[in-house]
This record gives sequence, C-alpha cells and structure tokens, in this order.
Amino acid sequence: MAVSILTNRVIGNGNGVARTFSFSDVVISKSSDLVVVKRDVAGVETPLSEGASATTYSVSVTSFPGTGSIDYPASGGTLLVTGESIAMRSVRDLTQATDLENQGGYFADTQETAFDKLTYINQQQQDDIDRSIKFAVTSTFSGIAFPDPGTSGEAITWKADNTLQNSAISGATAVSVDETDTDVTKNKMVSNALAKGWEDYKDVGHLPLAGGTLTGLMTGTTLTLTGLATLTTALLTGTLTLDKGADLTPAAAAITLGTDGNYFDVVAGNFATINGVAGTFFTLQFDGVSVVTHHATNLDLPGEANFTSAAGDIMQGFLTGAATAQILAITKADGTAIVVTTPTFSESFTSSDQTITLAGSLTLAHSLSTTPKLILVYLKNSTAQANYIAGDLLLHNAGGAITTYSGALSVVPDSTNLNIRIPSQAFVIPDKTTGGVVAATSASWKIVFHAWA
Repeated sequence: MAVSILTNRVIGNGNGVARTFSFSDVVISKSSDLVVVKRDVAGVETPLSEGASATTYSVSVTSFPGTGSIDYPASGGTLLVTGESIAMRSVRDLTQATDLENQGGYFADTQETAFDKLTYINQQQQDDIDRSIKFAVTSTFSGIAFPDPGTSGEAITWKADNTLQNSAISGATAVSVDETDTDVTKNKMVSNALAKGWEDYKDVGHLPLAGGTLTGLMTGTTLTLTGLATLTTALLTGTLTLDKGADLTPAAAAITLGTDGNYFDVVAGNFATINGVAGTFFTLQFDGVSVVTHHATNLDLPGEANFTSAAGDIMQGFLTGAATAQILAITKADGTAIVVTTPTFSESFTSSDQTITLAGSLTLAHSLSTTPKLILVYLKNSTAQANYIAGDLLLHNAGGAITTYSGALSVVPDSTNLNIRIPSQAFVIPDKTTGGVVAATSASWKIVFHAWA
C-alpha cells in the first residue's frame, strides 16, 4: 500500500465521559506497533500496556495494516478527566525482515510492505526530531554535547569556550549573563536559567538587556539581580502577584508592615505612622473606620489632609524610610471622590447610651490623646414623650437652665475622662410639636456624649 499520510502520533483529550479514542490516520501493522502514554493533569506521563484490565488499553482495528481506536481503560477503571490526555503513537521495531533471494519469485506486495515499514520508521523518527531542542536554522553551532546530569537543582549554562556545563543556581552561587555576546540563543538560555532559579523552573520569559553583565544571586527562594548599569527594556510576561500579609492592627498610633507580603488588611483603629522596610510598596485595605493623620514627613497624604476610612477603602503608597510613608492614591469603596478639607479636629469619641440617674455622676474614658476641645451632649429618646419617638436626638445645652426646673448638666473634661454631673431635677425639653416646656421623664431618655480633639 502507498503511504500518503504523514501522521505518526494522535492525542486524545479526556472529558470524564469518553472511553474510546481514535488514532485515525496512524497506520499500524499489528497492535504492538502502537505505543500509548497517559498524561495526567499535573503533566506526569505514564506508559500504558495493552490488556483487558482497568489499568490497560485494548486495540480495535478492522484489518492490518490499518487504523482504528483504543479503549482506555479496557474495562472498568476511571475514565480520563478534563485536563488529562492520552498519546497514541506508531513505533515499529528498527529491523528489516524481508529476505529477497536470487532468482526467486518476485512479489511486488512483499517489496512494497518492506518499503512501507521503512517509511513508517522514518516518520516515527521525524516525530522524535520535531519534538527535540534544535539550534536556529541560521546558527553556526554544531556538535554541542550535553553534560551528564549533575546535582539536583543545577542548570545547564554556557562556558566561555561555547561548551555546556552544569551550574548551581541555588544557595549563594552567582550566575552571570553577558548580553554583549552576539549569540542571542545562548544568552536566552542562560538568562532564562537565571530568571527561573526556583525549583519548579517556571517560564517567566527573557529579560532583554542593553549591554553589561547581569548577575543573579539565589538565596533560598529569593532571586536578587545586580550589576547592570542600564536596563532599557524589561519584557515580563504573565501575572505580577502581590502576596497578602497578615492583618495589621494599629497600636500606639502606628501600624507596622509585615515582611510576609505587600497587601494588607487594616483592622479598625487610628494611626499616624507606617513602619516597615524602606522602599516597600504597599496596598492597604481598611476593614472599618480608621483616622489616618497626615504628617508632611512621616505620613504624607494626598491633599495634605487627614483621612477617615470606611470598610473597603484602599490606600496605596511606598515607604521612603523605615517610618516615613508617601501615600500615592486613595480609593473609596463606594466610588465617591475624596473631599480634601483642612480638619479642625483629628480625633473623636462617641459614648454609648447612658442611663439618666438624677443627681448621679458619670466618668467616661474618651480614649483621645489629649483633652477634648469640643463636647456635644444629646438626649436620646427611648420611649415616646412630648411627641418625640424612640431614636430622636435632642441637642442639650449643657450648663443652661430654665426657670422652674434645674436641669443643667455639667461636663468637666480632662486628658483621660469626661467627668459628668447629672442634675438633681428633671431635664427641661420643648414639646416637639407645640414647643411647650415639659419635664423629661428620666426613664424615657438616654444621654449620648460626643467629644473631639
């Protein structure tokens, strides 16, 4: 038969359903001519054997020589899932079994069968050649020999005499790339080896350099590149990922960036300093309300103004020093623009609802860094009275009094507490609808204190 098809290898892809995989166009003379290899989702290849079990394959061909299909598994077993594949390839023995005798009978079919086998062998070897590493067509190199495998973790690199060697790229061993060399192929191999110094040797691409020598020092899983005066172009493919570090909790009006990432969540709390390693680029996502205090040197915020965050707000910047930060951008979670104003106060305090006990006193720790400059007191309705309903807030004039009732409240602040004295008689309030003066029923109201510094 004539051999007019060049196909020597067919790939079948799993989908969790298929058991039968066609190797149409691949011609075999007997079932043992077929070599089958399974590839799992991790890329690990396993040669398979012909048989009738859950771990073998069976071959179906109408007649030999011919093409057909296989069943894998041959019976039972687990079908190939998405991401797994199976390669079916014709591999014939490299032998010549045709014996032509002098003055013997001439059978054209016998001679054609021998020619067919030689063609199939050529095709299987071409398949191997096509999947091998080769120099470019215009390269002048030839006769390059690979060294035997060396120590685990080493890479193949070029020596000055244009031969290959095993080179260590972990620990504290330096590998150099000389981009002044005119052979691009050689330098791509070495610079890739340098850039891929991690154990998984992932493809991160080639760094085109503009002269000079690039030296890489591998320490653990960190690759440091030094020694290049000018880098005109750096082509990095793939995704740049910033590791997320542990959450940050403000303490002593500061947060400290960890070395476990460049992206951090900030637990609610105020701060005026960001500590860390100089040169660190960082992204902060706020989990709640934080007052970030501007400082021209230590914490330079956009607009030279303080910033009060909400949950989901994002702040990006970098450290110009161990405790000096430049904030580059702030993005509000709700999409609104940041309104820059010159603040009068940088800290605030709001108390919980306080019970009114006539002639009683309260001592409330305000947690501010200094004595409050402004204090507001609200009466908060809890049970309807004088046309007020639960939740209504009524601004109280602390220290004021109305003739008939002594309802004045005193608040004496210090650097730690709000010291409060409640009057002995009921508070005086105006009716919400009529404006008539009535005495507040203490059990129907709470007091809320606000302070700013």
